[in-house]
Amino acid sequence: MNSSAQIGLASLISFPLAQYPPSSRIKAALFGFPILAISGFSIIRSICSWPICHSMASIPSYEWFIFLHRQFNFTSKIASLLSKVVVQQAVYTPVFNTYLFTAQSLLSCASMEETLMDLKLALPTSIVNSINVWSGVAFVSFLWVPPQFRSVFSGCVAVCWQTTANGSNGSLDGSSTLVVAKGRRKVLIIGAGSTGLALAQNLKNVAGIPFKILEKEQRPTRKRNWSMGLHWDFGPLRYLVDLDPNRGHPDPSPSGELIAEIKSSTFYPLRRDKFRGMLLQGLDVQWGMTLSKIVYSPDGERVTAKFEDGTEEIGAVLITTDGPHPTVRTLLVGEDAAKATPIDYASTMCFTRHTRKHALFLQSQPHHPLYQVAPHPSGYCAWLSLHDGDDIEHPENWTFFHYISFPEPRDEVNNRMMREHVLHQKELAHQFINPWRIVFEWMPEDSEVWYSMLRNWDPSLPEHRWDHHQGGVTLAGDAAHPMTFQRGQGLNHAIQDAYTVCEALESFWNGGDFTMEDCSAAIKAYEEG
Repeated sequence: MNSSAQIGLASLISFPLAQYPPSSRIKAALFGFPILAISGFSIIRSICSWPICHSMASIPSYEWFIFLHRQFNFTSKIASLLSKVVVQQAVYTPVFNTYLFTAQSLLSCASMEETLMDLKLALPTSIVNSINVWSGVAFVSFLWVPPQFRSVFSGCVAVCWQTTANGSNGSLDGSSTLVVAKGRRKVLIIGAGSTGLALAQNLKNVAGIPFKILEKEQRPTRKRNWSMGLHWDFGPLRYLVDLDPNRGHPDPSPSGELIAEIKSSTFYPLRRDKFRGMLLQGLDVQWGMTLSKIVYSPDGERVTAKFEDGTEEIGAVLITTDGPHPTVRTLLVGEDAAKATPIDYASTMCFTRHTRKHALFLQSQPHHPLYQVAPHPSGYCAWLSLHDGDDIEHPENWTFFHYISFPEPRDEVNNRMMREHVLHQKELAHQFINPWRIVFEWMPEDSEVWYSMLRNWDPSLPEHRWDHHQGGVTLAGDAAHPMTFQRGQGLNHAIQDAYTVCEALESFWNGGDFTMEDCSAAIKAYEEG
């Protein structure tokens, strides 16, 4: 039996209250304790809830109905009824529901912060919903039920209502908890990168599962952009957004001598800013939200994300997609185990513009119009691609993306300044032919570049296994398996993760009415898949 139904039963047990003084009313209320103790819900909780909820609620409820009987009595019976019902809804309902939800949440071992969050979620909805039922109950009560039995009548209705609510929700603890639980039962997505936004689009457009996106960056744009490639996992993306990869990009007819044909799937070169902007369409992101802590409820029903600004969000499942250095991974496996491992290679990313003549040269035959790669026997790898060619009529405005990755011991400390990074790349380019050699020669020495040591993190290692807390938390994309940027594998795995996580959530969600066992099994299957 749920707490709301117990309170209703308390009113039934106190049936003879109207004929006795307060001391006898308390005795009558306490007499009902054994019935509630064997109610089949939780003996310990019943023991706790009886003196707090039931014996304390029955007498004030009785006194309230007697008070209303004596007040607001006008010449017009309709005016009297309307006044009593309005006062009942305006005063008694919010006060009683506040008391009920607070007691119920605290008895469920929730913290005071969680209890306040419960009130924020449950109270407004309960007041609105009560209008549909309890206004009519109040009318019937004030019209035909004697004043001394009105609390008993309300108790009868409460028992029936809560029993029906409990039966329709399976394991959920009645309608008050239903309001709170369903308010919490959303997916928290930490990170608004490609993985998080693709997951959000899938939850919105395919699964219909509520979610909230929280991103630590202050705005959707960043100074450093990125070029990515989508190929083997383009299929799931078609289900997420309205996307035509060939829109506005004519396929040039082949020309020149064919040297070799490489069998591969279709490759879609992407700009991170444009791809992210496309995935942001129709989504609401809370920016500037830096995660600091995660709190799990003892029963596994909720996970609370706490942020550095003091705010918090409650959900049923938390998915972290906030890149290769996520806070959540550190919280799950510890600071040392969460660190990505250097792989003895590094790279310096360069973005350059050139004169019209030079830009057209880099795009002309025999150079590939979009991207080209060159491995070197000494362990270097050079890349050149068109990063931004939106201004088709003005090649001088095109941006090219190029780099040369190189061996670098993982324990080496690289203290090069910006200009030294540029000169180092120019030196390496002397070992390549055009167009890689020439694009670095044309590159100004004061260009802004981004150096990074290449790293990865293998989630299959025993020391990297994390506890998903009954399905309450998991990782996806770079947060789960950061890898080197070659051949676009990171993005393809990220989109696949978004698709697979959504399938896992969809398999058990059922409109928010699910057991934590189902949630735990689905998240475990995703992590082991």
